[in-house]
Amino acid sequence: ISMVSQIDSPYAISVTYNANLQAMVGAAYTLQNIGGEGSILEVTGIPGISNEIAWEDGTEKALALCPDVTVAGQAQGMFQPPVAQQAVVQYLATNPAGVDAVLQAGTMGWAIRDAFEQSGIPVPPIADIGASQGFAAWAAADPAYPYVGTSTPAVPMAQSAAQIGVKVLSGAGPKLNHIVWEPYLVTADDLSSIVD
Repeated sequence: ISMVSQIDSPYAISVTYNANLQAMVGAAYTLQNIGGEGSILEVTGIPGISNEIAWEDGTEKALALCPDVTVAGQAQGMFQPPVAQQAVVQYLATNPAGVDAVLQAGTMGWAIRDAFEQSGIPVPPIADIGASQGFAAWAAADPAYPYVGTSTPAVPMAQSAAQIGVKVLSGAGPKLNHIVWEPYLVTADDLSSIVD
């Protein structure tokens, strides 16, 4: 039983979030926050893994609906916040005008925010895929910030993986091998419901 990344095998059961939909929803709301026009920075994850492929596909679909949005550049964050922060700082050093928004592949939102602050550039709307408590709390402290975050409830997803494992070990075979969770969307409008 795998969690988060899909394993395409008849011998594996994948309990995952819908990374494609999560990317589309996060990108769509972020692009809406900039009026569907302007320049964006993409911060990518690890090339070739299923989560990155799904994020690229979902982001591409959202961008196709916004012909007035251009991709100004890419930074490779590898799903690692310190790596993402360094890559975005390097990007901003050569592009000091910044961008209108950032779309990122997941879990790097707070580090991207820190990179803008470190560079002395106003923090643009950032799609906080795999929303982090730190970024959400920071956004909640500034009601004018157009926060968009997506997440998948980790505890229920882990509980379902454990329940599936117990069923398989007791002899009950699965009828399917991919169990997909719908992402949870948080915007500035309902941010107070998840932040203390």
